[in-house]
Amino acid sequence: LQWYRRAARGGWPAAIYNVAGVYFNGEGVPKNEQLAVRWMRRAAEAGVLEAQNNLGVMLREGIGTRRDPEEAVTWFRRAARFGNADGPLNLGAAYDHGRAGFPLDPVRAVAWYRRAAEAGLAEAQFNLAHCLATGNGTPRDDAEALAWMLKAAEQDLASAQYLVGVMLLEGIGGAADRGRAVRWLERAALNGNSDAASLLQRLRDIEPVDQDR
Repeated sequence: LQWYRRAARGGWPAAIYNVAGVYFNGEGVPKNEQLAVRWMRRAAEAGVLEAQNNLGVMLREGIGTRRDPEEAVTWFRRAARFGNADGPLNLGAAYDHGRAGFPLDPVRAVAWYRRAAEAGLAEAQFNLAHCLATGNGTPRDDAEALAWMLKAAEQDLASAQYLVGVMLLEGIGGAADRGRAVRWLERAALNGNSDAASLLQRLRDIEPVDQDR
């Protein structure tokens, strides 16, 4: 902390951000969310994209400061504008669920999810796939939903692996493929998804799974 603070006094944005993280996580000092917010704001104002997104989360949730959804949106937008993928994800979730004073706006949620998904965030890919599969904020498109769910599954997101298995099993978004479905369900189960483990057991009870496939 002493070295981070010394670098921060010299105006190094990364050091300012690290000071915020030390106070937020209580690393070697007592956890202090109020000081964390103060330093996070300094880092955000200095242009650290991760700090801009994190400050938005703090303002949205009231962590170490009073809740201020409107200012949270401002920081999420700033982080998103300069290439941070978490900013669009958080904006999408805010509009998707109407969190912390945000208006419910499925169409805007999908637009932000898509930006974060295209930047490679597995959670955003999962959320976009769910919207496409249910027609929430966008025309329903099972094929595109499966494509995005596969991208999230390939990043080892267990919930996506489970849903890929279900979609392949039921032929949603493409031809049914029990073999591929089982492989994805097994990966999800190994990653701790209890729904996948239960479904695998039911499949084995109905028809034994070929272990040599």
